[in-house]
This record gives sequence, C-alpha cells and structure tokens, in this order.
Amino acid sequence: MSYKMMGFMAAVLTAMSIIIGGVLAIENRYAHCGDVKTIEKRLEQKIRADRLDALQQRYWKFEDRYGKNPTDPLIKEDMRNQQEKIIQEKRGLEKSE
Repeated sequence: MSYKMMGFMAAVLTAMSIIIGGVLAIENRYAHCGDVKTIEKRLEQKIRADRLDALQQRYWKFEDRYGKNPTDPLIKEDMRNQQEKIIQEKRGLEKSE
C-alpha cells in the first residue's frame, strides 16, 4: 500500500465522518414530530389551566364584592355567565388531559 493510497483513504474517511457528523447534528437540532405534539399538548393544558384560574379569581372577586346572592340583576347575570365559563373551561381541561 502506497502513501498516496493511504492519504486518499484517510481523506475519504475524514470526509465521510464530517458528512455523517453533520447529518447527525442537524437531526438532533430540530424537534421530532412526536416531541412537538407532546409540547403542544402540554402548552394547551397550561393555557386552559391559566384561563380557568383567571376566571375563578374574577368570580371570587365578584363574590367578595357583591356576596353570593347579589340583588342587582346585571351583576347576578354576569356571575352566572362567569360560572358557566368556569364549567366549560373545566370540561375542556378534562378533555385535553
């Protein structure tokens, strides 16, 4: 085996190593479809949970300010609507889990 042949083989081996390393680096850089779906589902659950917490906090503020049975029909209707939204968000959160 001559030195030229060994040099050529070393160059080919080096080039193949660089190509394979580059492909593996690109493969690891970007998320796979399954990973993205899992993260997307967790994010959706987090958004729904935060929305539910905000609705519940708003309802409690109304309850603290006006009591459980307010006399004003507009406030009573608003509290009823908020309670419906809370129930819907709870159902949506249970479905997404």
